[in-house]
Amino acid sequence: PARGAAPALVALLPVQCDCATVVDSIATQSANANVDLDVIAPTQPGTDADADALPAQIDTSRMRLLYDANNVLAGALGAQGLTVVAVAADGRITGISMNVGAGDTRPAAMLHAMTPAQVTG
Repeated sequence: PARGAAPALVALLPVQCDCATVVDSIATQSANANVDLDVIAPTQPGTDADADALPAQIDTSRMRLLYDANNVLAGALGAQGLTVVAVAADGRITGISMNVGAGDTRPAAMLHAMTPAQVTG
């Protein structure tokens, strides 16, 4: 994972994703599970108002906004819509949920699947 040997969720945003509410929900769930959340925009800083606005809308202690200007990660995973990726402490991808929307329970299930031994931050 991006921040060391701990499990993480990675949220891959589509371009101009009007999904602050969904990302905030995922950030809350991951913070409650003591799991890092990295949110990755497929643009450069300053080119996607929706992505750039997320740090003002979501407590940044619960998530980190990163940019993948060439959309390499989302392309490699075949991401569709808002895509959430679970990453184990050893860097293995343990789950991918695509087209995540409001009320979607898949991110919570991904967090639940991380064993207590993994969720130690």
